[in-house]
Amino acid sequence: LGLSSFEGRLAGRALEVFSDNSGAERSVARASARDWDHAALVHGIWSLAARRSLSMWVHRVPSKSNISDGPPR
Repeated sequence: LGLSSFEGRLAGRALEVFSDNSGAERSVARASARDWDHAALVHGIWSLAARRSLSMWVHRVPSKSNISDGPPR
């Protein structure tokens, strides 16, 4: 969602993605997934990155350090 929402602003940039979902992080980093639906999402992410000349790195962030998992949730 973030990539497609800010696609125009991200063109040609280096992007670091932080994820607390280890399965998603590994799939995006490997650029593949076992399940078809997950593979389709990963393909969409990397296709957008290629179209917009993005350099992208994926990093793991523990759930405890994820600010979006704070108390309001």
